[in-house]
Amino acid sequence: MNRAEKLSQALKRNEEKEIQKKSIREIMLEAIKDSVITPDELKQIVEICNNSNLTPDEIYFLRLEIFQAAVDIAIEDKRVTEEEETALYHIHSALQLPEDIFDEVELRVTKYRNLYELERGNLLYFSVENHTLNMRENCHWVADVTLMKEKTLNPALDYSDAMTIKKGLKYRVGSSKGNLMTETDFVPVSTGLLYVTNQRMIFSGEGKSFDIPYNKLVDIGLYSDGMKFSVSNVKKPYIFKSLEEEDTEAVGILLSNVANGLL
Repeated sequence: MNRAEKLSQALKRNEEKEIQKKSIREIMLEAIKDSVITPDELKQIVEICNNSNLTPDEIYFLRLEIFQAAVDIAIEDKRVTEEEETALYHIHSALQLPEDIFDEVELRVTKYRNLYELERGNLLYFSVENHTLNMRENCHWVADVTLMKEKTLNPALDYSDAMTIKKGLKYRVGSSKGNLMTETDFVPVSTGLLYVTNQRMIFSGEGKSFDIPYNKLVDIGLYSDGMKFSVSNVKKPYIFKSLEEEDTEAVGILLSNVANGLL
């Protein structure tokens, strides 16, 4: 067999493998549509894999791909129900994947699961490290955050109320009415945990800790990537960058419950 024939056969085998991969992928995706792989579906998947020309590694990565697809379906709405969580355990088991594969997605699945329960008025309870809670105080959420501070960058004139230099009009010192404005940026101060209780928020960071009692809150700003709290006895607001958008949502739900006397 010459070199050209060997190359032709190798290309043909690769083409056959791609066709087989596509077929197996379609069968697996169809199987997880209802979030349950039945014994008959599993048998069909095993048979088609055994009869294929795919290597064990190629089949493994296909199973991994399908499990990730199942996870994506479950967390698409950023909420995970008890049924969806159970289904993921089942699919993971049916695909015979290692435990550490589930461990990699468990934190996110658990957070969406907790948020789902919180939205339905089912309070969650977390332990608070290195801090003593008051009597009848419970922690209902823990978020990874970074405490930020505003940093002045480039000073700039606000020309909306400034004197405009026109032809024939000479500028005189002191004649400008512009206000000196600043462009600001946020720089990290300390990374830590934000505990949200029924009485206050507690920030426990690297070398810096403080609490924010709810009766001292003056203004609240919640954003997709952070939170801003103005406190009556503090000159500057506390600004936290959230590592995950779900944490901001959870804080918003809990603060709304506080405002309505539900905590």
